[in-house]
Amino acid sequence: MDFHSGNNGKYISHLIGTGAELLLLQECKDFRLADLLPAGWRALQDSSSEAKAGSAMAVSSGFSVESWWMVKGCDAPAGGGMLPRWLCCAELTHDSGTELAPISCHAPPPRYSQLQPGFNAAVAQVVSQYPKTSVVGADANQDITKFAKALGAGMKAVGKQSGICLVSALPMAAVVQDSWGQTQGMTDHPAVSADVGKV
Repeated sequence: MDFHSGNNGKYISHLIGTGAELLLLQECKDFRLADLLPAGWRALQDSSSEAKAGSAMAVSSGFSVESWWMVKGCDAPAGGGMLPRWLCCAELTHDSGTELAPISCHAPPPRYSQLQPGFNAAVAQVVSQYPKTSVVGADANQDITKFAKALGAGMKAVGKQSGICLVSALPMAAVVQDSWGQTQGMTDHPAVSADVGKV
């Protein structure tokens, strides 16, 4: 997962330049992802509302997009202060034959921790449909080990303990926390990357 919350095009170009083939992004509600991607890349982003646009994916030409859809993670809290949370979900097939079911999501922050169990359950419901191919890229806004446990048996998390993570039952190798965006003042989070499905 590559978490974006900052300087849009320049930061996404950096992430693609690291050799990534799939970006699972949050905090995308203020821009049109398709406008920032190079030729051959495809944006999976529902721009029908700010809430839905927030979680998105950038998919390289190495993947075929079989389908993609949005799932509501939770409603906004009473009194506002946070938009509803949506999950961006897809079925992808890599040129190598590897199948993935990625989910990009942004959990409610700690001040709305009462919404996190329901949100986690919504993510777990999608994961349960793809137990062998799901990979969740998230700002979990909670302990990532506990988040992984809530998503189902065999799910393990890598990333920043406070929330920026990849979670999957698939093997994850070459895990990196890329802080370039933070050092450039483009984001307040690292991007977490991994080779998923490889040993």
